[in-house]
Amino acid sequence: MKIDEIQVPAPGSQVQVEDPTQVLALIDRHCAKYIREVQLAQKWLYRGLRDADYPAFVGNSMQDRKPKDSNPYYSQQFDYMLGLLGIQAQRHNSIFTTSRSQMTKFFGTTYVIFPIDGAHVFSYTRETDIVLDSREALRWANMDKIDEFKDVLRDLEQSHPDDSVHLAAEMVLNTSDEQVFRTLPNLSHSMLKGHVPEKFWDWKTYLDLDKFVEEYKPTDRDLHVALTNTYEVLIHGGYVALKLSVYAYQIGMRWQVPVMPVRAPI
Repeated sequence: MKIDEIQVPAPGSQVQVEDPTQVLALIDRHCAKYIREVQLAQKWLYRGLRDADYPAFVGNSMQDRKPKDSNPYYSQQFDYMLGLLGIQAQRHNSIFTTSRSQMTKFFGTTYVIFPIDGAHVFSYTRETDIVLDSREALRWANMDKIDEFKDVLRDLEQSHPDDSVHLAAEMVLNTSDEQVFRTLPNLSHSMLKGHVPEKFWDWKTYLDLDKFVEEYKPTDRDLHVALTNTYEVLIHGGYVALKLSVYAYQIGMRWQVPVMPVRAPI
């Protein structure tokens, strides 16, 4: 890789920088917009990587990242709503970064991340760390639609001739609205399936986009705000990664933004 160029690898892959002594100049040329955001916030983005070895590499986010701690069902809903808002950097196609360097130690070797100008998009919410489960999903759930669903079940309970359908509806009606919301994926495979309008088995029915926006404040602008407030940042696309233990001092000296307490090389 020549000093005046940078090539983003295929999605989900990494390519080692062949001449790591020149990588800071490469970043100056190709990550200038990000550097300006960093200098506004006086903070960097970090990422923890397991099995990482390269001192410096160019990476590209995956297109189909599988959730590790979050529920895939609710992760899909989260990304769907980001898409409705026109936000391209989503949980399934991005790397997760933070300006809290200490947090990254739980995930592996710490790298400082430099998104590449013109080769990435980003997004963030006002959350520092999100694990998507049924409890978290209540923050965007349209509970009025759960009431409508229960109205259908009441009709079944009162008038359906099949005792088994009657009993199934009664059992659901005897649980809380929150529990009904949590069990919808399982209920969609129950004997109630053929007796309830199809829209009630579509998870899109239960999304409240306005509520989602109010709760999370998702955006793809003003990266320095996320850096300042230590919000979790999703990066979709190309980036340069520098191993913290190798480059911390050089990064701080070159751009006058401290990385973390490090000693100058002897």
